Amino acid sequence: MYGDLAAHHGIAGVSIDNGTETNVDFYAQYRLDNMLVWTSAILTNGPHTLKVRVKGTKNASSTNYYIAIKDVAVTRTDASANLISNSGFESGATGWSVLNSDIPSNNINSRAGNYCGR
Repeated sequence: MYGDLAAHHGIAGVSIDNGTETNVDFYAQYRLDNMLVWTSAILTNGPHTLKVRVKGTKNASSTNYYIAIKDVAVTRTDASANLISNSGFESGATGWSVLNSDIPSNNINSRAGNYCGR
């Protein structure tokens, strides 16, 4: 997952398949755009649910609680090609792009969708 870090950003809780939530701090003293902020462990083949929650907490140096997710990339372990992508996620400007025929999409809304890797 890629996001923007800034002095007014807070902490998100990230989990997969209702597993243990990991804190991801989006704070940085100076703005850093499109940074890799979180990766998961290798997952089994099949559907998974990624959950990102604005926790309402922040780094002591932050001035606010914003979270800015820019992109979510799903890759295969046997190849480095992204399987889905949405570079306009935060603004809602673009829908999800399915970059591999192994992933059928039943919803291509900007901020929602169900995807299943095979």
